[in-house]
Amino acid sequence: MYSETEQVFQQALELPIADRHRLADRLYESLPEAEFADAWRVELERRQAESDAGLDQGFDLEDVLKEARARIAK
Repeated sequence: MYSETEQVFQQALELPIADRHRLADRLYESLPEAEFADAWRVELERRQAESDAGLDQGFDLEDVLKEARARIAK
């Protein structure tokens, strides 16, 4: 990182968490790719809401890893 960027980063780390979230969102939205990522953000928020509401039970990590290892072994 450039020294100025590192300096700004270190200052940002001193901000309260809510301000860091807002800053991260604003920086992310300033990127050209952000317009394409809006749909992904909406989808991630939908999935998080489903998970929070208990509508999505998800998968057990150990089961997922076991299946992945089995597929790789083939």
